[in-house]
Amino acid sequence: MKRSFLSLLMGLASFTSLGQVDQVQYVGTRFFLAQKNGQYSVGINTSGNQGAFMKEALWHLIELDQYYRSRRFNNPAVYFMKLKSKQEQYRSDTSAHPRLIAYSLEALSKESEALYLTSQQFKAFPRKVLAFTQLKVLVLYDCQIRELPKEITRLRHLEQLDLRSNQLSALPESLGELQHLQRLYVSDNQLVSLPKSVGQLKQLKIVDVGDNLLQELPKSVAQLQNLIVLDMSNNALPSLPKGLSKLRKLKIVDLAYNNIAFTHFSVLKTAPFKKLQNLEAVDLSGNGLIRIPTSFGQLQGLKILYLQHNDLHQLPDSFSNLKKLQRLDLRDNHISAKQKEKAKRLLPDCRIGF
Repeated sequence: MKRSFLSLLMGLASFTSLGQVDQVQYVGTRFFLAQKNGQYSVGINTSGNQGAFMKEALWHLIELDQYYRSRRFNNPAVYFMKLKSKQEQYRSDTSAHPRLIAYSLEALSKESEALYLTSQQFKAFPRKVLAFTQLKVLVLYDCQIRELPKEITRLRHLEQLDLRSNQLSALPESLGELQHLQRLYVSDNQLVSLPKSVGQLKQLKIVDVGDNLLQELPKSVAQLQNLIVLDMSNNALPSLPKGLSKLRKLKIVDLAYNNIAFTHFSVLKTAPFKKLQNLEAVDLSGNGLIRIPTSFGQLQGLKILYLQHNDLHQLPDSFSNLKKLQRLDLRDNHISAKQKEKAKRLLPDCRIGF
């Protein structure tokens, strides 16, 4: 069920203090990524729990991050009406400089650096947009778009492309020519594959391909050396992406509700996971896992781990190495009372949900 962006932001505060953050880079169904003074911080999205939250921090966050909301939350635009007029300049996610944001096709001008459209009945991509080659942010959320034209490359300055909740079944190979792209949001579509050219997007920091029909990712994903967030939740992936261990800057990996059974988990036993020392949050919920390989104990920077809705009976002893783990969710597994006590001994400083 969808929840408001206001509720989402209130929930974020229950895990960390956001009053002084510079930017919220990513908000997913489980995690969020904030930035302060150039440093990234991962937290848990607990929007179901309002918690204590200062009003000043909330409005500060909304003002700075009006684009960002989870794909499963309502359009946040209504919450900004007290803060903006349609042609008012606002700071966006990727720059400290003001940007002129257009909220309709008619409002687009040569000065516009961002276009923000939601819940339109386009079906076809609005080609008028392609004439505004200076755009850095393009948001076409829930616009019933069925195809992204190969001419999208005319928008060569794009840093963020948000096409969530449309009807896309494919993305053009030309996408790889958007060399300045840092954030790609294409969740809640009908994608069965991603173009190989995605590996050419060297500046990508965030990729959200959740809620699609993907059975694999192209091998070229391993070339995304600046990637910080990879959200592949709610697809049909039978195994982990083979190049995952090469993405050394990853902080968040969301693989919840795919088809990753332990029989396909050999990559965890052979991959040098100890090289992913920046990884802080992992979600493997709802994958039919019967056990977790001992190599998980190499993820010594891990802070948040979701493993609920699997077929687990115990944790490996190597979990005692996860000294930074703050939250572990093991609900809806088959953990006996004895194994629960063992888990508590392995992780005495971790909040564990059974």
